[in-house]
Amino acid sequence: MMKRDSRWLVLAAILAVVLFIEGCATGPSQNLTPTPLGQTPRAEATAQTGAKEPAAPSATSGSQPSPAATVASPTVQAEQAPPPSVRVLATTKQFSRRISLPDAPVGLGIEGPGHLWVFGAHNGESQPDTLTLLSGILTDSASPQVTYRFPQPAEAFGISSAGTAVAAFSANGGAELTLYSADKSSVYPLPSQQLYTVEGVAPLSSGTVWVVGRKASGQELQVGEYHPGQGSLSLQPITGTANEGVMGIAAAQNGAWVATGPRPVLYWVPESGALVAYPLDARMLGKAVAESNGDGWLAGSLPDGSPEMWKLQPGKAPIPVRMPPPIDMLGGLAVGPDGTGYAGWSAVGGGHGLPGFAHVSGDAASLTIEVDTISPDDLPGGGVGSVAVDNSGHVWCGVPFSHAVLGFGIFLPIAIPPLPTSQPAPVATSAPSTSTAPVSSMPELCASDPTSGPPGTSITMTGQGFGSTAGTVQLLGAYTAGFTRVANVVSWSDNQIVAQVPADMPAGEYIIAIEAGGQQAGPCGSGAWPGIFTVTGPSAHVTGLTPSRGKEGIPFTITGTGFGSVVGQVQFCQFCGTPSQIGGNAQITSWSDTQIQGVVPRALQCGVAQVWIICPGSKVEAGSFTAECGLSG
Repeated sequence: MMKRDSRWLVLAAILAVVLFIEGCATGPSQNLTPTPLGQTPRAEATAQTGAKEPAAPSATSGSQPSPAATVASPTVQAEQAPPPSVRVLATTKQFSRRISLPDAPVGLGIEGPGHLWVFGAHNGESQPDTLTLLSGILTDSASPQVTYRFPQPAEAFGISSAGTAVAAFSANGGAELTLYSADKSSVYPLPSQQLYTVEGVAPLSSGTVWVVGRKASGQELQVGEYHPGQGSLSLQPITGTANEGVMGIAAAQNGAWVATGPRPVLYWVPESGALVAYPLDARMLGKAVAESNGDGWLAGSLPDGSPEMWKLQPGKAPIPVRMPPPIDMLGGLAVGPDGTGYAGWSAVGGGHGLPGFAHVSGDAASLTIEVDTISPDDLPGGGVGSVAVDNSGHVWCGVPFSHAVLGFGIFLPIAIPPLPTSQPAPVATSAPSTSTAPVSSMPELCASDPTSGPPGTSITMTGQGFGSTAGTVQLLGAYTAGFTRVANVVSWSDNQIVAQVPADMPAGEYIIAIEAGGQQAGPCGSGAWPGIFTVTGPSAHVTGLTPSRGKEGIPFTITGTGFGSVVGQVQFCQFCGTPSQIGGNAQITSWSDTQIQGVVPRALQCGVAQVWIICPGSKVEAGSFTAECGLSG
């Protein structure tokens, strides 16, 4: 790897921090005047909530709640505190644990010490269709304890601080909730004619579930509380939301934070029927989480697209936290045991986005933002889409593109026993309860052999639950999103599969994915995914990069051997692997096994950039390019 001039890196980092702090101090003023509540409610931390985001929500910003949805006491102006001082720390993190998964993780939540719920999505969807309980995550022996397969993608999902997982589905012309524990699941059809769809859920440890949905398509959103054991559901309309979607809901003991697109975030108090609006200068709001003291965190973006977090406090003005470069988009949210707000993020750069997470600590007077970039050398790419933090301070990041959960922190050398499976299942009284039991015959991959070889190699995969009817074996490119080859199945039995690597498979690393009986196989007996295969063969070798300097937007040519016939990517990056990384992928005009031609991306600063060739299963350095000031023609 080419070394960069460390002086330029230091100067760039100092300039970015200075400009960021000045922007925070002189940012646009906001008229943040909520109606304070009569008392500050206690709240309960929600590890992760998820909801189906609208394709194109219509903004009705500025609309106020109806008189029935406001506090009876007079409106009081919240005092406007001066902008907080902001300190920015930038680090590069290497994960301590990597747990590979067959499905893309789109939601995380702590079940208990050493146990993690993972909502997974198959085929790249954003809505989950699986739920897996991972055990032993603080050790080297992390493995699935149970996996639930949903009948359809969940429309909303959430996990309480007590570890109860909830998913919402549309069924039989209405909506239903399913509650999951370590050994059972129970279905609760919502009272008929009350909710047609559920777009957000936030469960409490008491068993109550806050819900947001609609009575009919195109109608205003309704927020309410559902008691599964009693079958009761009480709802309250949110005016002006017929064309808005639910971006996030966070459960508090006496209320809930509700984010509904580009309108003010709401705090709902069911006891008094209050819906308190907190206007924000936001273009789009994201997921919300609540702290143990009733405060909340919210993620979104400003009208110019800049990412921002807000610390929410009942009865007080929200505290805006402008996120510094290189963050382009915020992912999932979580709250640490000390009230620190965590957010996953992604940025342009790297093969498929530079991944990382940030955490914000402090108060209204002084905030510290730590921006942690996950080393691209450790991860093929993709942003962090979900985050969870346990009581010991371990941070878990779900990276959908890499089908992996990454753990950060100090881990124990001892095994954590599985959760007991004798917990009684909740009983639904509102309608006959049906049960979706854990999949006992879920296909599991235990080992694959060999782990490397040329195209045409036969791979023997051993495990259980494959069935007698042949399914499919796919090889997924570890470095190029969407690259897939179907292996040729030679033989198939319930505990062994033999498949052959396709003859046109480019050299590099690939993930083995098995589908048997309509189910994706999971790992067995180890936290590491046992299906990784390296295709050997002539590896890419670069003999030249011309020109070696010039302006952005000019043509370039890379010569060499072993590039393969599959079109990959050519990446130009500066300050690679740091929070200051900039650059992008070149436009490819031609690609062959011995020559690649393209156009230098228009995203560089004056100076030296590293050039990388990214093939489906490998990443090769091609040299350096010195970008001159100014654009070409």
